[in-house]
Amino acid sequence: MIRRLNIILGAACNRHCPYCCQASPADRDSCGKSDWSRLRSKLLKLNESGELRKLERIAFWGGEPMLYWPTIQALYRMLCNDGIYPHSAYRVATNGDLINDDYVRFANSIPEWLTTVSWHDGSIAPRQWEVLKKLRSCIVTGLVTSSWRRDLPAMRKKYLSLGLQMPVQLWPVHFAGQCAGFEKLTNDDVDESIGFLQSLVESPQDGFSQALRISIMQHCSRKGRVSPDCGDESVLTIDLLGREYLCQHNPAQATARTAKLLTVAEQSRAGCRNCIAWEHCGGGCFLSANREIECRFYKKYVQLGRFLNEVAA
Repeated sequence: MIRRLNIILGAACNRHCPYCCQASPADRDSCGKSDWSRLRSKLLKLNESGELRKLERIAFWGGEPMLYWPTIQALYRMLCNDGIYPHSAYRVATNGDLINDDYVRFANSIPEWLTTVSWHDGSIAPRQWEVLKKLRSCIVTGLVTSSWRRDLPAMRKKYLSLGLQMPVQLWPVHFAGQCAGFEKLTNDDVDESIGFLQSLVESPQDGFSQALRISIMQHCSRKGRVSPDCGDESVLTIDLLGREYLCQHNPAQATARTAKLLTVAEQSRAGCRNCIAWEHCGGGCFLSANREIECRFYKKYVQLGRFLNEVAA
């Protein structure tokens, strides 16, 4: 049963972040090719067989999805015409640079449409944030890297100076694919960054801390296991040519989605089932070369969230 559908639009991107694991530098300048008949045929067969009846989310991925904005609109119309809908949300993960008023009107017209804006280095122009503020449903996401001591305080300062009121989510960088080694987390990074977050959210003194506190509490109060974004039989990642992959972040490294490789990915999570974070991270990134340290982050993150929920009860 497919619960999450990830559609890979192409690898082209207007940024070149050093920790990006989605594609090689050459691939980031490429544009997606499409074979609508093959893609549509696969999705129709899945829908007719009942495999999509519990579909929770449809996500559009790049590169930078807004470089494929006409394609996103066309895909949305195709899916609607074919009776393929998510029960929870449509999602676009973007760096925010190219969001325009046309996108805002489109997104705000669909109640289930969620836009997640990646903070990256915080260099989105103030005038562009004014456009992003118009979005009815928008979340700001940031990565915790080895540069967190500089990045997180800077993120907080700019969030407040811009007068943002969007939810804030923070996740550890995955050390996979082309991810630069100098961004790799250490045990000390995890312990100290979680300590920093705890100092902000235990008694929030500003809008950033409050937004982060609410996000952590909500994430850690959900019931039932969260499906991992990749490497799971409940997740289908497919490109515009109808090719299936294990991972939407780095399809070149993840290779094809086959029963054998799905088993390998699931076996890599075999020791996770009794973990405190199992229901919240779904077993983590099976491609990461820094998995134990990223796991440490998730455990401490969940412990913090449970503590906040207990205090608030």
